[in-house]
Amino acid sequence: MVKGKEKVVVVSGKKKEVIGKAVVRKGNGVIRINIRNLDTFDWLFRTYIGEPIELAREYVTQVNIDITTKGGGARGQAEVARMLIAKGLVNYFEDSDLKAKFL
Repeated sequence: MVKGKEKVVVVSGKKKEVIGKAVVRKGNGVIRINIRNLDTFDWLFRTYIGEPIELAREYVTQVNIDITTKGGGARGQAEVARMLIAKGLVNYFEDSDLKAKFL
């Protein structure tokens, strides 16, 4: 990491017809999916995506995650977002214990 540069991790993933990309950077726990804050989604969507967030609560509060998904339906996009959150946190923090927790 170069001095003065912020650490940014970009991860991507695919499931069925959905393609997604997540950008993880230092922040205060804000998660946005297709520009919308996670809190604005319905209960079922938030619950489904919430599993990796609950498993890594202490890590999530240290970063902001911006996710972009394209294609497929709502369920497929939720699955990709869930996967990208977990994958992004593991790559950002480079923590093997966190990876084991997700597996």
